[in-house]
Amino acid sequence: MFLVVREGQEVGRAYKLQPGNTIAGRNPTCQIAMPDDAAVSRQHTRFTFKPDGGCSATDLNSTNGTFVNGKRLPPSVSVLIEPGAALRIGATVFELVKNYVPARVPRPARPEQAQELEMEDMLRRSEDTYSRLSARAAKIMTDQLPEGTNPVPEAARRNSKK
Repeated sequence: MFLVVREGQEVGRAYKLQPGNTIAGRNPTCQIAMPDDAAVSRQHTRFTFKPDGGCSATDLNSTNGTFVNGKRLPPSVSVLIEPGAALRIGATVFELVKNYVPARVPRPARPEQAQELEMEDMLRRSEDTYSRLSARAAKIMTDQLPEGTNPVPEAARRNSKK
């Protein structure tokens, strides 16, 4: 089994779960160390991978909780998790997967090409984030308007007709 980062600082990184316990937390000695996330406790979550292939998660009395498919786990209670489950610890969302094959990323021929690819990727991710946030803001704004109200101000409507 693997925990693959789907959202957060290390998108695409995979952690192989070995039989036994794997601890995720802010402490750099954790097997899944998340030292830069202030929302993560020093020892936040324990993952237990059993020889029969079963996997469970236990929140270790963390301050901000461990979430499986959007539901907060009760502290100190081991909960069975299935492949495909989304697990949120702080700002990071993992997916539990049975088999993981990393995507092949072509190696750039020149160091400056690597920087260009990295910048393009950062730009794409920031555009995706901006689009999601804009859509959320628009929904919040329209949900708060009285029924029958046009969300576009009168002055803007006049200017767009010119």
